[in-house]
Amino acid sequence: MSNGHSPIYITTTPADVVRRWIGEAARDGLDGYLVQRMAEGIGGTTGDVHAIAQASAPHLDQLLDGEIVQRLAGSVGASPLALSYRTVLRYDLAGMQEEEEEERADDDKKKRPGYRFVMSDAEPDRADDIVEQTWNLSEFQQNPVAPYNHDYSAPPIGRWENVRASGGVLRGTLIPSPVESYPLSLTVAALLEQRVLRTVSVGFRPAAVIARSSLPEEDTRYATRGAVYVRPRLIEASVTPMPMNPRAALARSIQAAPEAVARSIRVEAMPWGEAAADPDLGGFPWS
Repeated sequence: MSNGHSPIYITTTPADVVRRWIGEAARDGLDGYLVQRMAEGIGGTTGDVHAIAQASAPHLDQLLDGEIVQRLAGSVGASPLALSYRTVLRYDLAGMQEEEEEERADDDKKKRPGYRFVMSDAEPDRADDIVEQTWNLSEFQQNPVAPYNHDYSAPPIGRWENVRASGGVLRGTLIPSPVESYPLSLTVAALLEQRVLRTVSVGFRPAAVIARSSLPEEDTRYATRGAVYVRPRLIEASVTPMPMNPRAALARSIQAAPEAVARSIRVEAMPWGEAAADPDLGGFPWS
């Protein structure tokens, strides 16, 4: 497939994602529980879920139905955007090198304010879910972007630095990136400075999901509702006005110096498209 500028290759389909979810759950003996939850979510049978996972032709339309996709993802605590097509867009970066070097030089002259956040902790969130603080940060460190409100179809509004888990809490420093041609980035940067926006939410992919009601009653994590997300792998962290975890909040401002607006960046054929073209992030929930 091509966009007229660079070749685009489809590497993952929604059926691949469902199949992967089931396979990972099977390693912990939870595949039956997971498939049942998905079947209940879409108002179908476990056979329907397996047919979707195998990309059965009669079920392909279901993966194009926004409501079904939302219910299917929601039944396992995942983002609906996880059930999208993953593509690889190959660029010729030679023509962009000079402009990127100029941007880096400009950035070196600016003082960018930073905001230190508690990003996650091990206490139950508003859905009574618990995220274990045994974070795998390797994938996130390669692409530490900060979207707004988990919207992966839009450019990020900043980046993260110094993200680490310690003492049962995940913390990181948010560096806003206001860009003149991207109004949302300007708004978010201003609202952060005014302390109107002061909470964040993590997007992650757990190695396993355990119902809290299935735990022994003497376990401190036992409850009649909610889940425990085991060995989470951090994918992204978003600025959001209403996170699932009410304690994921601003701790302090690192720099109070005002930030100049970055020069507008013009790049041909940037891959910001419909939500269905966003990268498949493999079934991570929000917290």
